[in-house]
Amino acid sequence: MTTNLTIPTTELDRRASALADVQQMHDDLRRALDMIGQLKADNAQKDYRIRFLMEHSEKTRREMHLFRDKCVELATDISNISLLTVRAQNIVMSVRELTEADGKEAINDQPVID
Repeated sequence: MTTNLTIPTTELDRRASALADVQQMHDDLRRALDMIGQLKADNAQKDYRIRFLMEHSEKTRREMHLFRDKCVELATDISNISLLTVRAQNIVMSVRELTEADGKEAINDQPVID
């Protein structure tokens, strides 16, 4: 029964070596799991940043379209104002010509007092 108590040195060395290998694999696995956790956290942060940038891009695009529409509306209004101004100027000139013509006729129609 003493054979169980005495383990040959080569067997003990083999078990120690196997235990050291298992411990090394455990440590490697722990480091790999820690790295995976960090990579997942980094990935989640990058995903959040991408979503933020996409939302910002969409908001900017909507604002750009709204701004463009308002610019077109403004350009149309300015063109209409310009056309109305030219039309009003023509009316004023016509009235002025009529007034001047009526004034000359009125002066010519007055009796001459001797």
